[in-house]
Amino acid sequence: MVFAANNLVTDSLLLYRCFVIWGSDWRRVVFPGILMTCTFVIECVNNLVGVEPATMPRLPYVFAALINLVLVVLIGCRTSDKTLDWLPETGCGNDMIQSL
Repeated sequence: MVFAANNLVTDSLLLYRCFVIWGSDWRRVVFPGILMTCTFVIECVNNLVGVEPATMPRLPYVFAALINLVLVVLIGCRTSDKTLDWLPETGCGNDMIQSL
């Protein structure tokens, strides 16, 4: 149950961050929210029912990794066009960074 609670709290924080970055657009966080709910339910069912390790041992981990991947991509896509705005015009190899 500790893994389920830990994932729920950390994924909720990341989901909230994505929600805020996307300007409170709930359509962007529906899919990750559904995945997060499914992960929590699967983890709780596995713990309460005592599913044998050979049947579904990695499914919660796969779902958790998928949630994190989707949220990081969503956050990265939203912030990628704003990333270079704060860089000063000169110094620290900014020409190389801005050419990317």
